[in-house]
Amino acid sequence: MTNTTLLIALPLVLAAIFLMYGLFRNLVRLWLDHRVKMALLEKLEHRPDLVNSVQDLQSLLESPFAQRDHVRQQDFVLTGLFLAIIGITSALLAHAFFSGRYATGVYFGGVACVPIGFGLALLGVIMKLLSRISTPHK
Repeated sequence: MTNTTLLIALPLVLAAIFLMYGLFRNLVRLWLDHRVKMALLEKLEHRPDLVNSVQDLQSLLESPFAQRDHVRQQDFVLTGLFLAIIGITSALLAHAFFSGRYATGVYFGGVACVPIGFGLALLGVIMKLLSRISTPHK
């Protein structure tokens, strides 16, 4: 592989790494939530006097889901910003290091990533603001 091939593949590799990181993090979080709930239910099965009411148990079991929704909304913002950064970087690298058709491909690929990334980040911010407005404050 030549250096130009590696530089052309860099945005794709970075996007794949961020995607795998997000997927792995969410799977680990789901598994940990499940294990904590099962341990809590097993403990309550042996000692039912620890729970005052069914509503308290329900609110205790549902609280991690609200936190997970908040993290998911932040992921839109981070993913959009990373995509925009990858696009800007590839456009600058194309201008600095390439010539001919490679420069054109890397440049236009980077230019395409920038508005998509900023649009995704803006969507994440809007979703965060709307979820803050719709949830009642305690």
